Amino acid sequence: MVILLIFFILKCEHPAVRSVTQLNLHQELNRNNSFLQTPLLSPKKTADSKVYTVQNIQEFQEGSEDAFLKKTMIVKFNLALKNKLQQYQQVKVLPKPQGKEQPKPQIKVQPLAGKPIVYLTFDDGPNHELNQILDILKQKKAKGTFFLIESQIWHYQDAVKRLVREGNYPGLHSVTHNKNKVYSSPANFINEMEQTRKTLLKVTGVDSKLIRAPYGSKPYMTDAFRNIVAQHGMKLWDWNIDTIDWKYQSSNPNQIVVNAINGFGRVNKKGPIIILMHVSKGTASVLPQIIDYFYSRGYQCPAYNPQRPVMMNFWNDTRL
Repeated sequence: MVILLIFFILKCEHPAVRSVTQLNLHQELNRNNSFLQTPLLSPKKTADSKVYTVQNIQEFQEGSEDAFLKKTMIVKFNLALKNKLQQYQQVKVLPKPQGKEQPKPQIKVQPLAGKPIVYLTFDDGPNHELNQILDILKQKKAKGTFFLIESQIWHYQDAVKRLVREGNYPGLHSVTHNKNKVYSSPANFINEMEQTRKTLLKVTGVDSKLIRAPYGSKPYMTDAFRNIVAQHGMKLWDWNIDTIDWKYQSSNPNQIVVNAINGFGRVNKKGPIIILMHVSKGTASVLPQIIDYFYSRGYQCPAYNPQRPVMMNFWNDTRL
């Protein structure tokens, strides 16, 4: 009987087998394998215990008098299903992932040719205000570069995925954001950045090597710290316009705009212009004014481009 059934499935292609999809075949195998792990129970009579098809093999009671035979049939039936899977040309039987990261394409950034650039950067996200900032960037057709804290990435995964999907760039901003822990040693600094990188990769598929040191790289990022960052192929970004939004975002958000404009007046226009802001409600409330100001001066606001990195660190370390 077993031989006839297997021959019937493999050679004659029973309609039930032909009709199931690739996904259903995998599900069938999983269900069958789960049953094989259950112990045999006391016999029970079943009217159709002698009949085994794709449908009633699932319905067959575990405690039937032919439970042992059923398990034997499932083993044989699994072989038939696996053979059937091989007939799908697109199907490849791959081993289960062993925890290795699978690199995925980076974000493509295409600034407008001929227009000068201002980079809008935002620290300490993601949080509740991230979606509001993303809404503004989308409405204004601007992009941002966001330096993210590892633990918060897990809590706001949907917002971080949206950030990437809409063409913004995610950077790394440590795990603890505690200067006593982050800067306790070069090894601890790079471990926090690597942990953030791996979390971001798991959530978004982006393998970012762009970092911002908490509280800025001076005076903390001495030679030993910068050397280990360079060894890991990472880029360190500071800023040359500080809006000081962390101070005014609650008390006087309009001062954030004033600080951005005044900083622009002082900055060297020949190099990259990078504005420091934070993911906060006050900053979101004045962000449209800041973007409009730079648009009025003929600037564009793209995200960081890993294919064409620019140097901006307080140490002028060209490796970074």
